[in-house]
Amino acid sequence: MALNLDVSVPQGQLSGKNLRDAMLGFSGSTLDNRLNGAIRGEASLDGFRTDLQANVSVSNEQQRLSDLDFQAAGTRLTGDLTRGSDGLTNGALKLTAPDVSVAAALLLAEAKGAINADIALVGADGQQNANVAANAKGLAFNDIIVGSADISVELSDLLGVPVINGTAVAQSVSAAGVDIDQLSATAAQTGTTTDFSAKARLQNGSDIDLAGTLTPVDNGYRLGLDRAELAQGQLTARLAAPTVLSVSGSTVRLDAVQLNVGSGSLTARGTAGEALDIALDIRTLPLAIANAVMPELGLAGTLNGSAQISGRSSAPQVSFTADANGISAAAISEFGIAPLSATVSGSYANSVVTLAGLRAEGARGLQVSGSGIVPLDGGGLNVSVTGSAPLALANRFVADRGGQANGTVSLDARVTGTIAAPAFSGSVSTNGASYVDPEANVRIQNITGSANLEGDRVVIQSLSAGLATGGTVNATGSISLTNGFPANVQVGLNSARYADGNLFVATVSGNLALTGNLTGNPLLAGNIGVEKADITVPESFGDGSALIDVTHVDTPRAVTQTLARAKADERSSAPTPSNRPSGMLLDINIDAPNQIFIRGRGLDAEVGGSVRVTGPLNNIQPVGGFSLNRGRLAILGQRITFDSGTVTLVGDLNPYLNLVARTQGEGITVFVTVSGRASDISVDFSSSPALPQDEVLSRLIFKRSVGELSPLQLAKLAGAVAELAGGGGNNGLLDSLRGAAGLADLDIVTDANGNVAVQAGAYVQDNIYLGVQAGADGQSRVTVNLDITDDLTAKGSTGADGNSSVGVFYEKDY
Repeated sequence: MALNLDVSVPQGQLSGKNLRDAMLGFSGSTLDNRLNGAIRGEASLDGFRTDLQANVSVSNEQQRLSDLDFQAAGTRLTGDLTRGSDGLTNGALKLTAPDVSVAAALLLAEAKGAINADIALVGADGQQNANVAANAKGLAFNDIIVGSADISVELSDLLGVPVINGTAVAQSVSAAGVDIDQLSATAAQTGTTTDFSAKARLQNGSDIDLAGTLTPVDNGYRLGLDRAELAQGQLTARLAAPTVLSVSGSTVRLDAVQLNVGSGSLTARGTAGEALDIALDIRTLPLAIANAVMPELGLAGTLNGSAQISGRSSAPQVSFTADANGISAAAISEFGIAPLSATVSGSYANSVVTLAGLRAEGARGLQVSGSGIVPLDGGGLNVSVTGSAPLALANRFVADRGGQANGTVSLDARVTGTIAAPAFSGSVSTNGASYVDPEANVRIQNITGSANLEGDRVVIQSLSAGLATGGTVNATGSISLTNGFPANVQVGLNSARYADGNLFVATVSGNLALTGNLTGNPLLAGNIGVEKADITVPESFGDGSALIDVTHVDTPRAVTQTLARAKADERSSAPTPSNRPSGMLLDINIDAPNQIFIRGRGLDAEVGGSVRVTGPLNNIQPVGGFSLNRGRLAILGQRITFDSGTVTLVGDLNPYLNLVARTQGEGITVFVTVSGRASDISVDFSSSPALPQDEVLSRLIFKRSVGELSPLQLAKLAGAVAELAGGGGNNGLLDSLRGAAGLADLDIVTDANGNVAVQAGAYVQDNIYLGVQAGADGQSRVTVNLDITDDLTAKGSTGADGNSSVGVFYEKDY
């Protein structure tokens, strides 16, 4: 009877590659329980032509695949295979693949790299034997990567206890999370015994050395370990003495396998199989041995303990005790609780862990003890925990902003339900804790409170704290322990004083509500009344010095952590968060009818009003502003009263000012405008009729034109300009003053104590220079320089304080 089958796929995808015009067919016949036929196939995969041809013959006596020829993008697999009624296979396969990616896609797999292999299969004397010669380069398959490998091996009795002759060498291998730089293995047959050895150098510098024998015995085999060693630096784990593992059917007998690890040991003895009877004994085992394989663990400490495993493999029973000391690990290093010590005892049976006792102690007041039942599946969870834990455990959540919590929380709790859905009961409390947030310039102290655990939420009974700058904060409400930690917390502010450390100081009272998921975008809403606020216009001079670009070499770990918290490499005045979501949302009404004061650089103003602050913390959107209640500007003893003004929040605590004053000068009306951010204000003078700023100032202050001013008056006028501009700006106005007065020099200077003065000077004659200096402290000084010759100069000075000096100076340039 004829048998034909054809399957076609006009268009599709395999492992991300485009498949077109695919066809797979079989044509043959069946006669007397025998199937004969031919397989053929072709397709275009990512533009590469693929072809498959093979002949098939199947009967009760044998199955035969002959004339196999598969080709895809340079990959070619050829060969013949015959499987007899005894289950043994004879034949050969040859694979040549400079790039396996296209061929792998046909098997619904992702792979790349080159591989070549010759495989010969021989079935004889009831044994399946094979010869394999293969090499690979740049091979990647799933999570396995092989830089290069060469294998040449003869195998006997593959389906029983293999006897091996051959070698394997590989470089740059990654598998199961282990990175191997070099690997070499050899196996040699002596009678029915295979002697084997293997050495490997891991990428982290660890060395592995293994040697032993494999010998068939009745109904199993005997594995002898002559040498087994793992070493990294001075730390080694090695087999204490040659040992034997005997396998009979499904039962494995351990002949007192002992590993010496550093100064400790791990010993296992007994049998494993359908019935279990294994004893484990651990003595001063250094946990750092795990770092030899996975350095990122950063483990330290020692472990003592024992375990007895009994029962059956389908229902094991375990009793255990363990005592660990000096424990630390990379995962807990940032919490500051290491080193830890812990003891635990208990048992396991029927998928339930019974903790007879658990106790852990660590730095910063960590003390936890507990007991109970932990079912791995289903309900019945019942664990009691008491003790105290450091609040520093929460620092990882505020590490990017440099936040630091100190103090301890006491815990008396019980956990029931299931592991997937635990229910909590009991209480937690803290007394005298503190929290520092350098980014927000907040220090909260004497945090005291208590809360109850009720099912899947924490109910805050009372929580109060004081601010280091003054005032208190209190809170009540609840926080759910489910995903996202949804909260409903009411916060009260009681004359709480906040200072940003630069421009802003405020004392506020009010009530706020925090709702929503704490790990998402919770909402903080409510009303705040400002009792008093001070906005200080900085008395700065110049723009400050640029930070030096410092490269840190061999930085100690503690210094590195400090630099990271301070965001030193970001060259900013305060640390800022990195890659943090928008975070908390605001909807707060701020009411301040008065007592918001703006002072500095001659300014003295009071504003009031109300503002609604909305939006996320990183993009505050204020609605409303504060308007002028009163205000004045002092300049050289004169007081100019502001007529109008506003103060607007623009996203932070550095508000935008716009204050306008009008007064009369000598025949003109003078307008003074103070505008800009509080940290960088600009003072502008204009007039009606319009005049230059120097002329406006001269007429305003001295009631005369700038050309009529004396050098001392010019110096005072320049000093007033410097005070209003913060010493850093208005150079154009100074230049116009100097030019108008015909001076050789007009400048703003500071002495060693930071006192500000203005100096002016002019040449009375070609060799006589007269200078005047007027200080902000009211002191003035006049100096005279007389050039007698090119090298000889007489200098004299007299000050308002009565101090005078005179001298003759000789200077010579060489």
